Amino acid sequence: MHRHSRRWVGWIALGVMLGAGSLVLHCGRGKGPPLNVLIITVDTLRADRLGCYGYDRPLTPNIDRLAESAVRFEKTCCQAPLTLPSHCSIFTSRYTISHGSLGHAYPLDEDIPTLAQILNAQGMATAAFVSNHVLDRKFGLAKGFDTYWQVHELPMDRRTALKRSSRDPTTEAVLDWLRGHGKEPFFLWVHWFHPHKPYDPPAQFSRRFAGGSTIGEKWKAPDLLKVWRGTLDIPPQDVLQLRELYDAEVAFSDSQVGLLIDEMRRLGMYDNTLIVFTSDHGEVLYEHDRYFGHDIMLYEPSMRVPLIMRDPEWEPGVVPGLVQSIDIMPTVLRALGIKTDVPLEGKDLAPLVHGDELCSVQIAACLSYPPKAKSLPVIGLRTETWKLILHETEDGPFVRELYNLDEDPAEERNRTDDEPDLAEAMEKYYLRWTETIGGGEAAEPQLDPQTLENLRSLGYIQ
Repeated sequence: MHRHSRRWVGWIALGVMLGAGSLVLHCGRGKGPPLNVLIITVDTLRADRLGCYGYDRPLTPNIDRLAESAVRFEKTCCQAPLTLPSHCSIFTSRYTISHGSLGHAYPLDEDIPTLAQILNAQGMATAAFVSNHVLDRKFGLAKGFDTYWQVHELPMDRRTALKRSSRDPTTEAVLDWLRGHGKEPFFLWVHWFHPHKPYDPPAQFSRRFAGGSTIGEKWKAPDLLKVWRGTLDIPPQDVLQLRELYDAEVAFSDSQVGLLIDEMRRLGMYDNTLIVFTSDHGEVLYEHDRYFGHDIMLYEPSMRVPLIMRDPEWEPGVVPGLVQSIDIMPTVLRALGIKTDVPLEGKDLAPLVHGDELCSVQIAACLSYPPKAKSLPVIGLRTETWKLILHETEDGPFVRELYNLDEDPAEERNRTDDEPDLAEAMEKYYLRWTETIGGGEAAEPQLDPQTLENLRSLGYIQ
């Protein structure tokens, strides 16, 4: 039996432990056209690969231009380093152990309302365009969407041909939807998948950012898992080229963001749309333990995500305080002036934007439940300065890693022995939190053959 709960029992207690509270929303926006909502999630995107977050390669001019007219949140933590659980947290404003989706085999609890359901009930047209089959409608995120388009329903040869020509089927479907959309307000979610393994950008982007390397064809996900397990060596030059291919995938994603924003401008939608740009999680690129991936590691490359919000009524700027992915939904609802009794564990970020608060939470929590055959659960707790990573063991205490992120942003020096009291206090905090929300152990679901094959192809299992 793991020492933490996996079922939600009391949202009020959870709010007390992690600084959340009941949501009080109010109207008060200026007069004008109804506000649309666009949420963009780029799968597996590290915050530090964007120019607006300090990267020195010109990968993301379109995202950077968006950030110039928006509010950029400097320290944003995702709630899970896995696509499905993280998106469930974004669209329910709940931690993974609260909404029930612990991994790619766990669907969202059907009784938990989503942002799409709330906005659809308000009369907004709702549409989602997703590029990862682990977000298939069977896992629960399609609730509330009038349209739920899935790229994996297209023939593989068509998807491959489009990417080779630097085109993207998800982008084309989104643009078609926008062009045929009426004048009623809409909620649109666009999800792109490019930076995820395998790193295989279109040739145009590979030539520009990776010297035309095709090393990604050699190092597929199963072989990269062998590298991590120590049964296969990878030359340093291959590591460098894989990182460059990842960069090229990021640049390709940026080009698609530019196409979407340009079309919204052309259609006259841009100026009355609340835009949220973020990622579900980042990616470790061999910085730690010979690993390429995200699901078993809660270092900053995996746990820290970009968050850029453009509310037409906000002044552009940068918010340095600590925030979380679960804060997106309450912020969107506040911007729309929608009151809700739905329990939310995140917080409205408007007070931070206006300088009334310093951070949305004192301790951010990111929880990972990889396939059991790969790793036991990993917990990441982050304050403004410190990061505690707890590795669960079969029959003993947690294995701890403690880092001072101000002094050691690369997380290379484990300070557990230097700061034992701090490590102990943060671990006890986590245990009190999980005891407060209570509940029982959730068995790992049985996977159907197609889902098993999908997870193998992405490198999550062997």
